[in-house]
Amino acid sequence: MNGGLTRALWAGLLGGALAGGGDALVAISAALVGSSWWNAPRLLALGCVAGAALGMGLALLAWLLSLLVAPLAARARGLSSASLVAMLMAAPLVIIDAFALFAGPKASRIAGHQAISVALVILALALVAATGNLWQRLLAYRENASGRARPALAAAGALVVLAACAEQANRVVLPRLYSWFHMSLGLLSVAACVLAGRVALGRRVPRRQTAALLVCVLALAGLGAAQLSAMGRSQSLRFFAFEKTQVTSLVLRVLPVRHTRRPDAGPAVAAAVANRLPEGPHRPGADVVLITVDATRADHLGAYGYGRPTTPNIDALARRGVRFARAYAQAPHTSFSIASLMTGKYYPTVARLAPHSQHQTLPWILRRYGWKTAAFFPPAVFFIDAQKMKAFETSNFDFEYVKYEYLDADERVEQIDDFFRKENPRKVFLWLHLFEPHEPYLVHPGHDFGSRDIDRYDSEIAYCDAVVGRVIAYVQAKRPNAIIIVAADHGEEFDEHGGR
Repeated sequence: MNGGLTRALWAGLLGGALAGGGDALVAISAALVGSSWWNAPRLLALGCVAGAALGMGLALLAWLLSLLVAPLAARARGLSSASLVAMLMAAPLVIIDAFALFAGPKASRIAGHQAISVALVILALALVAATGNLWQRLLAYRENASGRARPALAAAGALVVLAACAEQANRVVLPRLYSWFHMSLGLLSVAACVLAGRVALGRRVPRRQTAALLVCVLALAGLGAAQLSAMGRSQSLRFFAFEKTQVTSLVLRVLPVRHTRRPDAGPAVAAAVANRLPEGPHRPGADVVLITVDATRADHLGAYGYGRPTTPNIDALARRGVRFARAYAQAPHTSFSIASLMTGKYYPTVARLAPHSQHQTLPWILRRYGWKTAAFFPPAVFFIDAQKMKAFETSNFDFEYVKYEYLDADERVEQIDDFFRKENPRKVFLWLHLFEPHEPYLVHPGHDFGSRDIDRYDSEIAYCDAVVGRVIAYVQAKRPNAIIIVAADHGEEFDEHGGR
């Protein structure tokens, strides 16, 4: 095997394993607390294998490109072969990043943003070329028999520090947003470690270098296959590998990870696994109207088989839409149930496990993509554990237009009409929370089912259903393409389990 190629692959293997292993160690220290202890060595092994594979791939690509650009580098002034290779490898990501930077709804309205993107591409490639020239001089110095090792090793250490900075930035800057940004940082951390490995190696490689390299590659392949098999059996390991690592997840997303189905899965589960569901409808840019009704039992709605005519409007919506046969509240009271709905997190995460941390909300995310957000709800939403809910109460779950007050459900329709007339949003996410079915229960004219608690409770539900019908009719007249969702935050108990 060619000596230059062998050294490049050794650098890719060692540098990539360093990047992937370091990435896994950071994930283990930050996120594996309380998980099965054996997940830690598995994740570390997976990180080293994934990083080594990615590092060797980058090293091989760089070596092939260096052969192609060698004639051009000999004639080019001021550009070494390393500069040309670095520019060719960086160009796709630089171009994607520069133009994706202005893909958002607000950034795309900046005047001359395309010219700015082109300027950023030119500037970034010039910086890459200069870095390539510097690295090639450093490598030549390192490989010179008379060159001292200390300056070169110091430069290798600086590259490792750069990789660590890219790793940290990948975790704390815009987490879970802009995949192009995080992919670039992940590749930068691996590339910096590979370059550090190449500088540290110099001319030295182990004896019988080709055989040793092949043995290492085969060992890593076997270790990687074992960890992929373990991932297929462990949901928690898959979660940590995909969601908590940066380098490892880059590799895993292009590999098929087989999920081992439990042998005791019922026939319905087996059928769902065997037969993929057809792709659902798409409503790009649609308005979304979420109506939550407090303390509403599913079995007191006609759509779920209730005999009393409590919910003709909700029933009509269910007939022409999607009715969920099983829906579960994340908490048996409003505060944490609504907080869970608005954040997509289980209520212990919102409350007990991290009561002081910040949680991104659904309105916050939709606002970033151009939806106008409006909320109409009472202070009772934050009644339970008010101190833990304080951050959400202060921010109003990140809604922009807010009507936060106790108000009769019927009057909310006027508020919604006022919002649409004044704001005239291009697209909207609107949340309406109706509180009436919560105790104490009142009888509403036209919805009288009797004097017992459960009768008056049904009257509250029927009254809210009438308001829901008005809201649905209004929205469908104004925004016929809107997605309308009706849900409850929790149910209500009338001594079925020994309590109220």
